[in-house]
Amino acid sequence: RQMDSILQEKDLQQLKMVCLVPPNVKKLPDWKNIRIQRVGINSGFLWEQMDLPLSVRGGFLFSPANVGPLFYGNQAVTFHDASIFAIPEAYTPLFQTKYRLVFNSLVRIARLVITDSRFSQDQFSHYLGVPASRFSVIPLGGDHLNQTQPDPGILQRNGLNFSFR
Repeated sequence: RQMDSILQEKDLQQLKMVCLVPPNVKKLPDWKNIRIQRVGINSGFLWEQMDLPLSVRGGFLFSPANVGPLFYGNQAVTFHDASIFAIPEAYTPLFQTKYRLVFNSLVRIARLVITDSRFSQDQFSHYLGVPASRFSVIPLGGDHLNQTQPDPGILQRNGLNFSFR
């Protein structure tokens, strides 16, 4: 939603961005500047690893959430944190195995690897054995939160009563 808004504000509609989604996605956003296209026949990991790279067909792919096609180099991928390495006991063995494979593969093949802090840059560099310069640091934005109205009753409705002393 924020990217769609930025494209409008900065008059960048000529970028022709397309959001590719699996065929089984039910609720799609109502964007004005980013076209949404259902592609492939699979869902989940198979969609991400097979259908998505076939659908991109040589185009540039932006994978914003830790994962992306493992055998598609023309992409920017965002790694958010290295907790899978730093606190492995917080994750199941299967989850650990998947993300170790993903991070180790993508850091070596993706055209651009983004992380959102210098701390994460250092952590990934250490755990993946690559130079810190391999990562572009782009801090997360919070401007979209300015559009959200506060709800003072949310804590009480969810049984989360706190007293601050």
